[in-house]
Amino acid sequence: MINHCAKPDIRNKKIDDWKMYMKEIAAYPNACCKLSGLLTETNWKEWRVADFYPYLDIVFESFGTDRLLFGSDWPVFAAFR
Repeated sequence: MINHCAKPDIRNKKIDDWKMYMKEIAAYPNACCKLSGLLTETNWKEWRVADFYPYLDIVFESFGTDRLLFGSDWPVFAAFR
């Protein structure tokens, strides 16, 4: 399971190395990818929805819809009190 789409560098629009590794991992039929945590990889004050499209295109193309999951880190619940 790839968590947070392997945290691509969306803020700096770096995609080539990340794309290569994601495609390599996706070649394994038992590998899955969780769509989560991408917002934290952007410029928090200036991001646009379109910033995510190139990265989402790659994970959808590489893993297909059968091996993608959606997750969220929010809200975070404390396991211990």
